Amino acid sequence: MTQSDVNQVLVESVIPVPFDLEQEIREKHQLIAHILRIAIGIAIANVLVIVACGIMFSALFAGKLVVIEVMLGLSAVCLGIVFGHGKIMSLLTQAEEVAYLARDQAFVDLNMAREELVRLRHKLRRDTDPEGYGHVNELLKMVSPLVMMFIQKEKNIFRWGMFGWKVAQNAMAVLKQRSSKES
Repeated sequence: MTQSDVNQVLVESVIPVPFDLEQEIREKHQLIAHILRIAIGIAIANVLVIVACGIMFSALFAGKLVVIEVMLGLSAVCLGIVFGHGKIMSLLTQAEEVAYLARDQAFVDLNMAREELVRLRHKLRRDTDPEGYGHVNELLKMVSPLVMMFIQKEKNIFRWGMFGWKVAQNAMAVLKQRSSKES
């Protein structure tokens, strides 16, 4: 089978919608890494202060400090979510649009690939279509070079004979298919 026998379907992807998600995620990642370094430093200092309070005062006082710090930390996270709600929702909406776009593009690509595979399977099996004209497309492909040879006033008898022979073979295959369908 030659490359000309297999129709390659070149499909342009859906026009990409410009989203700044990648840049936004990169910036957020750098910010999170920086905040994480600072938080680790503060956590180490905090542990040292709590251990010192536990040694100097009492374990109950140190436990109260831990509970207060946990509550302050959770409230800070909640406040961060409240104040960043608009930006978070905007990023989630953009991510959802990208997901919908990718889903739609995948649906189109998969349907086109399925149709191409069905067409290729029928061609490899040399199946006939429901009307029994399986080789008609090949016959038409073979007739077009004959027409071009006629237009160009080809003088080589050998080329005329070879193309004529191929057209006759395909025509016989079409007639055989049609006669076997009628029987």
